[in-house]
Amino acid sequence: MSKSRAEELLEAGLSTSLLLINVSPDDPQFLSSVEHIIDVSQEALNLGLVGKDEVFCHVMLGNALYEKMTIQGHEIATIMNSGIDHAPIAHRSISEFETALKHDAQIGGEYFGEPTNRGAYLRHIDTLWLLQSRYLKNSAGNNSAISYLQEKISSVNYLQGSFLPAISLELAELIEKEGNKEVAIQWLHHACNAEVSELDSDSVSATSKRIAQNKLAQLTRPPESVQKGGCFIATAVYGSDDVAEVRFLRTFRDEILLKTRSGKMFVSFYYSFSPYVAALISKSEYLKKLIKTFVLNPVLRLIRLTIS
Repeated sequence: MSKSRAEELLEAGLSTSLLLINVSPDDPQFLSSVEHIIDVSQEALNLGLVGKDEVFCHVMLGNALYEKMTIQGHEIATIMNSGIDHAPIAHRSISEFETALKHDAQIGGEYFGEPTNRGAYLRHIDTLWLLQSRYLKNSAGNNSAISYLQEKISSVNYLQGSFLPAISLELAELIEKEGNKEVAIQWLHHACNAEVSELDSDSVSATSKRIAQNKLAQLTRPPESVQKGGCFIATAVYGSDDVAEVRFLRTFRDEILLKTRSGKMFVSFYYSFSPYVAALISKSEYLKKLIKTFVLNPVLRLIRLTIS
């Protein structure tokens, strides 16, 4: 049986996606290939696909849009400050992933029922839902963020026993702040048991799973207890935890901040969000340069002036 034009376009998009595996996101060819995937995927959907092919095409389109958003960088800050409705590429990406989940549920989970597909692609919607929940938390409060996350989690309930680590961890932390420790622990278990692709150990989802594992182990410790970990954002920006700038910040934290109550509170606050931010920064040269120029360099100068 001959293939339809929509099926040919779907295969063309898949072929381009596979070629991108060996192309650096900093290479101009990467963005042009992503644009090609977006165009052929949208055309294929316009022409009409059914069943598993339709689900996969929405996933491929959502993934390409997510890659474009990551390369350009600025929409991540837009989501955090103004919400995903003001970030058109991210909004379109999340819509494609949500449509894919809806159609997959209608066909009995033929696509996301495969663990490999869940681990490879749901990490992107996990990140986008997390970013939007952070915006809602900051703009409308914890309850608004909790309601949003519970609604989104309900859309994957058809995948029985499958959870997304970033939003499960976020929900656990929000619920813990509301005073329900037992339910928070349940969501930490869900985050710890979530499926994460071994090929993307630096993703927000993979980072969230590691944080959830540590959080679950530490939950009964005194709240003022602060663990000495890495300087996530600085390490992501400079590319190593053994450069002079990162070593200086780590020493400042250990020798000055952690010796005061207010310093401990600041460090605890920093570790509540920095791993997520670092995971995003590590994927974008634009964000690395932006954070280095406008955040880390001024902070380093200020600290040096303060302690000199």
